[in-house]
Amino acid sequence: MRRAEQKGKRVFRLFSRRMFILFLLGIGHMVFFYNGDVLHIYALIGCLLMLFYRRRDKTVFIWAISIFVIFFAMFALAFLQPEEALNAGGGMKIAEDTAAAAIQVYQQGNYGEWLAFHIQNEVLPNLMAEQISYPSMLAMMLLGFYFGRIGVFENIGNYTGLFRKIRNISGILSLFVVIALACTRLGYVEFGAYQSLLGQFLIYGRGIFVSFLYISLLVLLLQKTFGMKLLQPLKFVGRMSLTNYILQSVLSIAVFAGLGLYAKLNFLAVIGYCLIVIVAEIGVSVWWMNRFPLGPMEWIWRRFTYGKLERILPAAASMFKTDSEQKQI
Repeated sequence: MRRAEQKGKRVFRLFSRRMFILFLLGIGHMVFFYNGDVLHIYALIGCLLMLFYRRRDKTVFIWAISIFVIFFAMFALAFLQPEEALNAGGGMKIAEDTAAAAIQVYQQGNYGEWLAFHIQNEVLPNLMAEQISYPSMLAMMLLGFYFGRIGVFENIGNYTGLFRKIRNISGILSLFVVIALACTRLGYVEFGAYQSLLGQFLIYGRGIFVSFLYISLLVLLLQKTFGMKLLQPLKFVGRMSLTNYILQSVLSIAVFAGLGLYAKLNFLAVIGYCLIVIVAEIGVSVWWMNRFPLGPMEWIWRRFTYGKLERILPAAASMFKTDSEQKQI
C-alpha cells in the first residue's frame, strides 16, 4: 500500500479491489472444492486493516492485544452456560449423521451429487459458524501489520531476541495446551457436558500459540546458514502460496472423491499422501518460478486487481529487471 501511495495511486480503492478479487476466489474455492476455505475470511478481515492504515503503531499494537484478550474472555463465558443447555443441543448426534452421509456421497456419488451435499451440509453450516474465528484472525493480521510498520521484516537480525522470547513463551503455552487437549480427547480428564466446549476452546488456543511458535522458529532458523539452505526451496512455494493452496483442494477432491478413497485410508496412509503432495508442490513451484515471475492464481489475482490482463513473462525476460521492479511484480 505504501508503494502504491508513493506512485500516487488511490490506495484504499486499490486495496479494496484486491480484497474483493481474493474474496471471489475464496468463495469459488469454498463452493466447488473445500468448505474450510480461509481466503474469503482473509479478504473480509483484510478490509478492516484499512481502518488502521493511518493509525499510530502503538494504537495498532494495543488493538491487536486487546482483541486477543476479549476473544478468549468472551469464549470463556460459554462455560457459564448450564449443563442442560449444552446437552439439549444434540450437536454430536448431528455431526455423526452428517459424517455418515458424507462417507456415502464421497465414496459412491458423482461430482454433482457431492457438490449438492457439500453446499448444503458443509458450506452453508460453515458460513454460519465461521464468525467465531474472525476476532483472532483480525488480531493476528494486526500484529503482522504492526511488525511490518516498525520494520521487523526489513531488519529481522535486530529483533532476534524478541523472536527468541516469542519462541519460548509460545512453545511452553503450546505444549501445555496440546497436553490438555490430548487428555480431554483421550478421556483422561472428564468435564461432562463441557467436554466438547473445552475441546473447542483448547483448539483455538492451540492454533494461536502454535502459529507464534512456527513463525518464531522459522525466523530464527533463517538466521542460520544451514537454515537458509534447508528452507531455500520453500521460497518458491511461498511465491505461489495462493496457487498451492487451491491446488491442494483440487488434488484432494480428485483423489478422495474421484477415486472413492474417502474414509478408506488409515492414519499412516493419509500422512503419506500429505507428504507426497507437499513434495510435489515444492517441485512444481521450483520448476514454475524458474520460468515465470508469478504463479497462475497469483497472476489472475494481480491482473484483475489492476484491471488488465497481460501474459506472464518468462524468467529469462524478468532476469534483466532491476531489484525494485522485481519487488513490484
